[in-house]
Amino acid sequence: MPFNLQPNTDNPRRPSFAEDARVVSAGGNARVLRNTYALLALSMVPTALGAWIGLATGLSTAMTGGMGLVVFMVGAFGLIWAIEKNKNSAAAVPLLLGFTFFMGLMLSRLLGFVLGMSNGTGLVMMAAGGTATIFFGMASLSTIIKRDLSTMGKWLFIGAIMLMVAGIANVFIQSSALMITMSVMAIGIFSAFVLHDLKRVQDGLETNYVIATLGVYLSLYNVFQNLLVFLVCLVGGTSDPTLTISREPVANRFALVSAPLAEGWPGTRLHGASAYETHPYPSFRAIPPVVGTKSESDL
Repeated sequence: MPFNLQPNTDNPRRPSFAEDARVVSAGGNARVLRNTYALLALSMVPTALGAWIGLATGLSTAMTGGMGLVVFMVGAFGLIWAIEKNKNSAAAVPLLLGFTFFMGLMLSRLLGFVLGMSNGTGLVMMAAGGTATIFFGMASLSTIIKRDLSTMGKWLFIGAIMLMVAGIANVFIQSSALMITMSVMAIGIFSAFVLHDLKRVQDGLETNYVIATLGVYLSLYNVFQNLLVFLVCLVGGTSDPTLTISREPVANRFALVSAPLAEGWPGTRLHGASAYETHPYPSFRAIPPVVGTKSESDL
């Protein structure tokens, strides 16, 4: 009796449970990543609206000193706490969009200072383009890298703490060179945070797209503001007669007081180390900078 050597297509091999689990997990991760990208794009709208309202009304410039610190601490930390508290409810997305609107308001003070320069609009556009380039680069890199980047987050957290300490020191030193150095370091650290957070989503370590969006948004926020500071330090000019900033040397074109404890800069992640070990919530990464100028006699 001849043997039938043809494959039995009527009853193909059923995938194992492990294979089914991998397929379901990959599909779920892809869905979380798509939702993260969509919500991140949507969050740019209230950010731009908040920045525009802040510039048009002068609201952010009115909040200086202690008032600005109180408003920012209550608003930012309160909204981040509310987002994390309601991350699995329908209120999470509106809270996140409200937070991005608030951050746009806080960013308007720096934007107002830069836009007062003769090449301010170009600098803002360059910073926005550079931030977009960094985001797309990190997003592409996250799909190529196969290794687990979980341990990378601990080193990034340490780097953010070092930036905060340097910022506190610069409140007293007020060194333009240190400010430029911190801006460059912040761009690198928070760009790496974007890669780290996106890789966590792809690996299934972060399954909540609202929290994932919050982390990536705060990193991009820091990248943008530090890139803008760096560009102003290099090529910034002024056409506003009230801004009597020396054009020599280059570092003195932009005198910015970094005050992490008083309206604070640079952005950091502030949360318990034990919490970071299990779930690195982006409890706090971004604090808008306080812009200050010095007259030529002070330089």
